[in-house]
Amino acid sequence: APAMLAAMREKHVPSWMDTLTQAKELGELRVHACGMTMELFGMQQSDLEDIVDEVTGVAGFIGDAQDAKITLFI
Repeated sequence: APAMLAAMREKHVPSWMDTLTQAKELGELRVHACGMTMELFGMQQSDLEDIVDEVTGVAGFIGDAQDAKITLFI
C-alpha cells in the first residue's frame, strides 16, 4: 500500500476519497459499506467517513443496485 500511495502522489492521481467526493458533488452517488465486514471488525457507521450513506448486507445491496445504471463493487 505505501508504494501504491507514493506512485499515486508522484503521478498526481487523486485519492479514492477525493474521487468519490467529486462524484457525489456531480450527481447521484450512494456509498454502501459491507455490513458483514463492519460486524467482523466491531465497527459502527459512526466509525466511517461521512461519505458512507448506509451499511448494508449483500441482499440489501443487490436489491438497491439492481435498478442502478452503474454499480461498482470495490
